[in-house]
Amino acid sequence: MTSPVPTRTADALRAEGEPPPGPLKLSDLTSIGIGQAVGAGLITLIGPAILLTGQSAWLMYVVAVFWGFAMICPIPWITSALRLDGGFYSLVAALGGRRLAGMFALGYLPQAINGSVYGVAAGMYAHALWPALSPVLVGTVFLVIFFVINLLGVSVMAKTQKVLVVIMAIALLTFAVGGLMNVQNPVFDVTMPDFFTDGWNGAFAAVMLFVYSTNGYSCIMNYGRDAADARRDIPRAMFLCVPALVLVYGLIAIVATGVRRSRRSPVSR
Repeated sequence: MTSPVPTRTADALRAEGEPPPGPLKLSDLTSIGIGQAVGAGLITLIGPAILLTGQSAWLMYVVAVFWGFAMICPIPWITSALRLDGGFYSLVAALGGRRLAGMFALGYLPQAINGSVYGVAAGMYAHALWPALSPVLVGTVFLVIFFVINLLGVSVMAKTQKVLVVIMAIALLTFAVGGLMNVQNPVFDVTMPDFFTDGWNGAFAAVMLFVYSTNGYSCIMNYGRDAADARRDIPRAMFLCVPALVLVYGLIAIVATGVRRSRRSPVSR
């Protein structure tokens, strides 16, 4: 009589070969997601959107946040079931093999090189404030500092990111509170002609303009190896990013549309 073959549970199979839990907690992952999503587009895209849809630009930004989540909505459910060491790369490798994953990595390389744009932007901002500073030098120093921070390990990077997100939140909320006290346009009156200046076509165009600045937090899935409880915290962090972006983007857009006349607003004589 043969002895029964021992079987392993699904959890044991899933955990086989996994690295030990990492240092990143839910707050760390959430700050990384918010920091990645909120960028210069928050300010630079609102003006063109006002030209497209008028006073409803703030509402279209809120719609774009949910549209952006819809674009990446499978990711929270995937990461709740699988701990992906390499994020998107691991997912592509599991589904299509190493050759396809290598093609994905090569396609991602130009996007990584595009990070130099952050240095250029930092140098331009610094030069605008202090003309004596060289934008090239400031941008280079800026990139080197953050490169070194990342070399120090994921824990140092996460702590730095958390501090920067807090500073950014204070700055944006200060701007929003000060701006709300100076709102003049009827941004909540949907019956006004300036609310949808170009109808649904303009509103849809504004959403499409905004949407790619709303789902950068999907990068959180790349930290599966470094998360303390990846299957629980990565999906939760993504869900937490959505209301945070609705609040920040909505308030800033309300201020921008409320204090700035649209192209069809009457001009006082």
